[in-house]
Amino acid sequence: MQPRPDFTSFLRGLCRLAVVALTGVTAGLTGLALAALLHAIQHVESAYSIDPIFKDERFLDCASVMPPARRVAVLTVCGAAAGFSW
Repeated sequence: MQPRPDFTSFLRGLCRLAVVALTGVTAGLTGLALAALLHAIQHVESAYSIDPIFKDERFLDCASVMPPARRVAVLTVCGAAAGFSW
């Protein structure tokens, strides 16, 4: 006859499951926020309209008419934001 698992081990397992789920949700929301931040930086730095951040617009069209120094500045700011958030 196998011993019955006690209620404490069940609660520990349930707590572990909740922590894993919350970690996944937090990581997903943080990734979404970082993507939105980088997209907003691209819009502001390239003199692109910030209103339609999640619209179907091609950033490539705007970036291809920017001077090279401004392109480097945009990438530098985005890289700094991503590095800081990491």
